[in-house]
Parts: sequence; structure tokens; C-alpha cells
Amino acid sequence: MKQLIQKLGSFPYYVFGVILFFLAHGYSENEGLVPFFEMLVFFLVTAAIAIFLLLIFKKKMGSFIKAGIIIGLLFFFYLFYGAIQDTFKNAGFLFQVSRYRILLPLMLIVIIGSYFFIRRSLKDFKNITVFFNTLFFIFILVDFAVIGKNFFINKNGVDFKKNISSNNLSICDSCKKLDIYLIVMDEYWGNNSLKAYFNYSNQGFNSFLESEGFFVAKKPSSNYSSTPLSIASTFEMKYIDWLNGRKEIKAEDYGLAAKAVSNSVVVNYLKSIGYGIRNLSIFDILNQQSKFNFGILPIKIRLITSKTLFGTMEKDLFWYVRVKIAPHFNWLDNFFKNKFKDGNRSLIKLTVEEAKTKDSPKFVYTHLMMPHPPYLFDSLGKESKVILDENIDRKESDNAYLSYLVYTNHQVSEMIKNIKEASKNNSVIIVMSDHGFRNYDATIKRGSVDNNFNAIYLPQKNYELFYDSISNVNQFRVLFNTLFKQRLPLLKDTVAF
Repeated sequence: MKQLIQKLGSFPYYVFGVILFFLAHGYSENEGLVPFFEMLVFFLVTAAIAIFLLLIFKKKMGSFIKAGIIIGLLFFFYLFYGAIQDTFKNAGFLFQVSRYRILLPLMLIVIIGSYFFIRRSLKDFKNITVFFNTLFFIFILVDFAVIGKNFFINKNGVDFKKNISSNNLSICDSCKKLDIYLIVMDEYWGNNSLKAYFNYSNQGFNSFLESEGFFVAKKPSSNYSSTPLSIASTFEMKYIDWLNGRKEIKAEDYGLAAKAVSNSVVVNYLKSIGYGIRNLSIFDILNQQSKFNFGILPIKIRLITSKTLFGTMEKDLFWYVRVKIAPHFNWLDNFFKNKFKDGNRSLIKLTVEEAKTKDSPKFVYTHLMMPHPPYLFDSLGKESKVILDENIDRKESDNAYLSYLVYTNHQVSEMIKNIKEASKNNSVIIVMSDHGFRNYDATIKRGSVDNNFNAIYLPQKNYELFYDSISNVNQFRVLFNTLFKQRLPLLKDTVAF
């Protein structure tokens, strides 16, 4: 035991333990969503930086043990910055401490003060090293146990079976299994709000859909104004329970929502009755990665790194950089625009290609980031010259959105034609939005962010169960009742926020 304690106090292994604990804890909260390779790369790069800093500070402080305390503190603040910030945000009178201008200098003062104190101290700090080495070993062990437990539960399908049965879903052997295409247009406003706010009649798009045999809901609504929450609720066919009435969205909500979408009731039920799942969206679905990455890091590892200092700043400052900095630098503005331009083009192309494949039945989920900003094209398909900076005129911004919406109509109409032609009019096609336009001038009180778009095509035109005021949470309840003879009760169509 004495030898073990001596070994534990001989080197600050906890510096690497902080990194490993961060990854293990993050993975336990997002199990199955983050590839091992991405975590390995993150660990190796971060560990290499830690070694480099340990060598530098060892020369300055005289020992690895002293250097380890400073580097461990530095990495702890960096990796768990989001968690520390959230703690202060929820601490009432300490809320102000969570602001960057206070929390960052405070952390810097702690690190610099600790550096000078430890450097000048005559203590060897071996007891502290033993304590932190042991502590992070226990933390990591606990997270590994949680990961292992969840792995065997998911492997045996216990959660999946419970999820299906708790939602009163059953298998209909006699039901015809048609291909299902879900096309989500992000931030697409509903007809009523387009008319009220812009005095724009979307009749051209509505008439096209109706002429193609679609049911177009007249007063649909979304349940959440946040994309991840809206899609999670749609795919789980229920309101999000973990919010408990909370209206403020926290960083962890995005991870929980992404996890819900990935392993949702809708996807698992369709898979259980023989459907192939085709993910052409901004989310991960089962073991299929997202086809659309907004950030600098790979999208899956960001489920873990979103709470680091960089991840938190990337999330909080993304639109600040996009609106206030990028417009002044052509290369940066083009970088953001090309992310969205290439992503949307790829999803449209892949959807059309998928329609031409013969493997059936399949569920194809396509999520287009349009007419979501940046507004890349005008109504005629020409590249938009509008720069979304803080000085943009409201009318110019509104017109750019509306023009991009008309462009979106053209793109989606062509997709529908291709799908129907390839399937000989024998596929289910859902065209809907996650929520409505969020950047409108709410002071004039025309339009509503929860007014979204919802239309569906069924080859048999059996629309008896669909209704004009349908909200996203009931979309698949009605669809499954229609296609697979389920008896799912409808939830009250309400707007959570």
C-alpha cells in the first residue's frame, strides 16, 4: 500500500485523468453518438499539448508535481468551462460571475496566483498529487461502469422494447409498407404568418402541392421554436419531459435533443417493421452521421466538446461572428455561406439519388437549412448580395428571407417531382417545417414563430385523420394510425415555447 501511495504521488497522472474523465463523462451522456476514433484523436492531441506544457512548466517550477497542479487546473478550467459557467448562472446572486468578462479573468487570476504560490512554496505537494490521482481514477471508473451498463442494456434491446410498448405501438403484418420521405424546411413560415407579416400569398406553392395530391394543413403549428427540441419532440411523438416547463434552453438540452432524435421512437419503430433508415439531415440517426456540419470540429465530438471554453464560445459567439465580424471579411463571410450552400446542395442531390434506388421500404429524412439564414439565393436563383450584419435594414433583411423562401419552394417542388416520378406516385411525402420565421419584427405583432408549414402526400389520398391545426408532436401519431392501423391517442396541440 505504501509503495502504491508513493507511485501515486510521484507524477501528476491526473492531468491526463482530467482529459479522460471529460471524454468518459461526455460519452456517458451521449452514448453511441460519438465515434471512438474522434475521441481518440481529441485525447491524443490534448494529451500532447499537456505533455508539452508539463515540460515547459517543469523547467520553471522545478518538478513535474508542481507543474501538474497548474496544468491540471488549466485543463480543468478549459474543459469544464461550460459546466462552471452554468453553475454560476443557476446560483442566484452569483449569476453575474457567469459572464465572460468576469469568469475568464477570475480563472486567470486563480491560475496565475496558484503558479506563483506553488513555485515559491517549499512543500513537495505529493499528498495533493495522491489525492487528485485517486479522485480522477475513481471518477473515470464510475463513468466506465455507467457506459458498460448502458452498452449491455442497449445491446439487449431492453430500452427499445420498453420504448415501443410504452407508446402502444404494434406491428401490422397486413399493412403495406410504402417508402416515407420526410422533408423538413428549417425556419419556414406558415401561410397565415406570411400573409399577415409580408402580405404574401404562398398560393403558388400551396396550389402546386394540392395539384400533386397533397393535404396542406391550413393552421399548423410547431411546439418548440428551437430546431433540436422541435425535431426531438416530433420524432419521440411527445412533449419534451426533461424541460419540466422550463423556457430557457441550456447547452445540455441540445445534446439531449440530439440523442433523442438519434434513437427516437419513430426511427426505431420503422426499423422494427422492416424499414431501412436513410439519414440526410443535420442530426445523427442511429449509426448514421449527419450530412451537414456547421462548425469547425467534427459534428459528433462537438456533443462532448460543446462545454469546453472553445465550444461554449463557439456556440455563444457563432452568430456574433457571423453577423458582426464575418461581413467585414469576404473570406470569412464566404466560409459561412459555403458551409450552408454545400450542405443544402448535397442533401438535395442525395435525396433525389435515394428516390431512384429500388430498395424498399425506406424512411428518408432530409433536413434542409433553408430558408434559414444565411439567405444564399433570391427568388430567381441568383446568389443573394445581402450581408446580414448588425446594420442591415429590417426591410432588406425581411425581403431577403421572403425571396429565399420562394427559392426554397422551387427546390422542394423539384424534389417532390423527382420522388413521385421515381416511385410512380407510390411514396409517402411529408413536407413540413420545424418552426416559423424567428427574426421578424415582433413589435408589429403580425405573425407567430410557432406558425409553421405542414403538408403530406399519401398515395391512397386517405387524409381522414389529418386536420388543419395539426402540430408537429402529432405528425407521426396520425401517420402511423393511418398507415399501420395504430390507435395512438392525439396529444393536445400546444406551443411549449
